[in-house]
Amino acid sequence: MSQALTCIVCPVGCSLNIDEEGHVSGNHCKRGLAFAKSETTNPTRVVTTTIAIEGAIYRRLPVVSSQPVPKSKMMEFVKAVQLIKVEAPVSCGDVILSDVLGLGIDVIASRTLKRCQDVK
Repeated sequence: MSQALTCIVCPVGCSLNIDEEGHVSGNHCKRGLAFAKSETTNPTRVVTTTIAIEGAIYRRLPVVSSQPVPKSKMMEFVKAVQLIKVEAPVSCGDVILSDVLGLGIDVIASRTLKRCQDVK
């Protein structure tokens, strides 16, 4: 039985087919081939979410994983990140949490939020 995927590496969005032997067809570039093989052996995704922040004009800070997270660990990863609360100010690129779940993946702030004196 073959598996059908849509490649997400570039904007073309090739329709990929992977047969039982692992042969890939439908890709228009080498990146599609690498994506299909990775997706069938160890699928990963970059995680983007928000965490609580105090002392800023907004109550949530957008964050992103420094590397793709294995899909099998994604929910556990997000739950661990959601427990974090930070204090403003935070700069875009700051490491918010290091080595989440021992995966060697950091959580990085994806927005700068300054301290706001009027917010409690």
